[in-house]
Amino acid sequence: YQRRVHGGFHRTTQHTDMADVAKIKQQIEYYFSDSNFRRDNFLQTQAKSNPDGWVPLSVLVTFNRMQQLGATVEKCAEAVQSSHSVQLNSDRTCVRRESPLPAEDKSKERMVYANGFPKDSTLESLQEYFSLIGMEILSIRLRREQNGAFKGSCFIEFATPELARLWIGSSPTINSTPLQHPNMIQDYLAFKKSRRANRRGPGAGEASTTPSATGKRKAADAELDAEPEHATGCLLKITGIPVDGEKGVSREDLRPIFEKFGTIQFIDFQRGLSEAILRFEAPGSAARAVAEATDEMKSINGQTVALSLIEGEAEVLYWKLVSAARKEQFNKSNKKQRGGRGGGRGGGRGGGAGGAGGARAAKKQKSEGGSVTTATEMTDQQPPPPASSPAASSTGSETHKRSAEDAGL
Repeated sequence: YQRRVHGGFHRTTQHTDMADVAKIKQQIEYYFSDSNFRRDNFLQTQAKSNPDGWVPLSVLVTFNRMQQLGATVEKCAEAVQSSHSVQLNSDRTCVRRESPLPAEDKSKERMVYANGFPKDSTLESLQEYFSLIGMEILSIRLRREQNGAFKGSCFIEFATPELARLWIGSSPTINSTPLQHPNMIQDYLAFKKSRRANRRGPGAGEASTTPSATGKRKAADAELDAEPEHATGCLLKITGIPVDGEKGVSREDLRPIFEKFGTIQFIDFQRGLSEAILRFEAPGSAARAVAEATDEMKSINGQTVALSLIEGEAEVLYWKLVSAARKEQFNKSNKKQRGGRGGGRGGGRGGGAGGAGGARAAKKQKSEGGSVTTATEMTDQQPPPPASSPAASSTGSETHKRSAEDAGL
């Protein structure tokens, strides 16, 4: 599988293909694992749409992580044919779990928290680290700062609680540097709770029962169990959109092309950018668009665009950015409606919610072709693209790429 080149070794295509197939198998097994499948509403919807619970491989290969691995239906079929946790149908086109999903989630019994990993680590480098030390793991969740940078800490789900405790007891190191605070997740959460209590000090008493304190105590648990507040499988990413002069594209150009796959709630796009995200109303619509869009539909102003499904942690991150933008816009709207000096309920020079100044501003906005949005209406409307979303800045794409890295095993 290797041939010597200038004193070194070079991997052959056959060896590379085998490595890719192994990674694809690992990724598919993760998708259908107890810990992920339980929280993946999109995959569960796909499974429930088939009487026997089969999920088409043609859907899986649209996922960002699978595309990064160069997955095809044929490679996926080859990858899972030897799997003990995922079944392949006789046509080699669909897969499903080997066994029903357990009623009780026991993933925390085999999950570990650890800090001190190099901050330039990637999902692949951490996978390789655990593989080299002979530890079978089910998933690695890289914890990130708000700007997307890796914190250096992870939640690692081992195959069994025994393996998790064995790794902790081995005083693990990486690059000869001891890792910090390797603990079972429940011990880690208990430590965090105790440390918060010590910081409050004596006399804090009833403070711990306030909503704020309660929310902080639950923050670490929420990070593990957090699920998107929105239906999954609704986000379609379009890349390669023409941006030059006469070929510039608008939201109105994109909507009629893709609305045949389902109702589009919002198009997260600004003219002059090469990427857009379409938010469909129904789960599965985005996957349908990726799987069924014709070459003609992918040709926009004479330029071929690429379609992909935003899923996993990239999807969760996107909705968090949207929610943050919506809250910020709502708060700004409330602040404006409260008005400045004299801008109370009755209005005045500050132009409050009911004041003459506000009415004049609204009238002026309408005359210029705009629309007036009240604070009540704001909660039911889609916000403009978040400042850090892929459709709003050049750095957003990298954020989603980093999140896609962590979406799988």
